[in-house]
Amino acid sequence: MTGVLKKQKMMAYRKCPDCRGIGAKSGHIARICTYCFGQGVIKKKKTEKNPRGCPRCFGRGRIVTDKCARCQGFGRLKQYHQQKFYIPVGLKPNEQFTIKSQDLITNKQTEICIEPRLYRDPIFQIDNYDLVCQYHVDFHSHNKDESLKLKTPIEEVPFVIGKKVKKGDVIRIQGKGLYKSNSKKDRGDLFINICSKKHSLFKRLWGGLFGKA
Repeated sequence: MTGVLKKQKMMAYRKCPDCRGIGAKSGHIARICTYCFGQGVIKKKKTEKNPRGCPRCFGRGRIVTDKCARCQGFGRLKQYHQQKFYIPVGLKPNEQFTIKSQDLITNKQTEICIEPRLYRDPIFQIDNYDLVCQYHVDFHSHNKDESLKLKTPIEEVPFVIGKKVKKGDVIRIQGKGLYKSNSKKDRGDLFINICSKKHSLFKRLWGGLFGKA
């Protein structure tokens, strides 16, 4: 990853102002769930790490008969906000990282776990920290060295296609891949796979008639 500032729409829950988080109508009370004893979760064993939600109160810890019209007995309302965060340099594809945030209910510091997903790039593939792409050469007209520039997600990289290059060759440019750490000193490599340029049937027939490709 090259490091970039992102903005994402996130959802959180805030306490319902009408029922003050109880979930019941004004003048009514919510009874403690006798199935989970107000915990909202059920543990089969005391050592169980991932308890399941209570099926009777749906994880709320209370039973509401006269539900609040605004939150429908949940006691919380959805609230959306824009969260800014920086994806650090050197992050591996699909690697998780955490950022500090604010709990809207308790107003305490909390953490948000983020796992960036890579979009499919039409040119480059990522192999660990290496960038891999293809370059199509017209071997019918390629008879000399050709100096080119390839625009990667980080920079423009100059390279040369030699006149003796052939299909299946791989050009490796060291240190022009993705950053491996936040220091930006260590980088992966750039691999350019040489492929044959495809021509349409009409162009091949036209070139055969007039001696041109």
